[in-house]
Amino acid sequence: MGNKHSSSSEHTLPAKEIKHLVEKTYFSENELQWIYGHYKTISNSIEEDDLIDQEEFRQALNLTNSDLARRIFAVFDENGDGCINFEEFIQTLSLLSIRANFNEKLQFSFRLYDLDDDGYITKQELFQIVKANLADHPVLELTEEEIQGLVDNTFNQIDSNGDDQISYAEYKQMVEKSPNILDYLTIDVFNEQELEEDEVVTIENGIAVPRNSLDEIKRNKKDNLNSSQNNNNPNNKSNNKSNNKSNNK
Repeated sequence: MGNKHSSSSEHTLPAKEIKHLVEKTYFSENELQWIYGHYKTISNSIEEDDLIDQEEFRQALNLTNSDLARRIFAVFDENGDGCINFEEFIQTLSLLSIRANFNEKLQFSFRLYDLDDDGYITKQELFQIVKANLADHPVLELTEEEIQGLVDNTFNQIDSNGDDQISYAEYKQMVEKSPNILDYLTIDVFNEQELEEDEVVTIENGIAVPRNSLDEIKRNKKDNLNSSQNNNNPNNKSNNKSNNKSNNK
């Protein structure tokens, strides 16, 4: 899908591309336009090229651990060219949405751990991911020995044939017993009811927002402006002084 290129002046997705992505994801036309606005913000946050690089991705997810950021980035970067285009972004986001099914999330989570994409999770791969995850989310402070003990215990439970690697079938069997393991792979991308009620509008900086939200922003600005004008109006000040004198009497 190519390396980085110059930025596009278009702020909305072409109808042909929308139709293609509607068929390949769980998102509607309006939802795709709404997400595209956020994609534009991320992809142009450091370099204006309409592609998300690793640093833009890390900052957008607020990840401090570069190893974890690189791994998640690699799963998004389907073709491995070092950048995430919108199609890669939206297809992965679709898998993380509440509409994706169990098997889709299962496959996605397995890929997170299978660092070399050989179809197996080794102890070293699991160790690296657990260590990186703990470093970015220090809920528990574990030493490397304790992390290794956690990995060994996990393998004792999952590695049924004792070959020191976890196959997809073994991983699936484990997750099926505790499906809540995949809960972290479900994100609420947006408020679906709001998107159904509001028409999506693309404003001048390329960010798509629901029309009702934009109208509310305009109303607030107008109210603030009117309030400021009233406060600076000499007649209002004179009236206020007269009222204060009357009240004092």
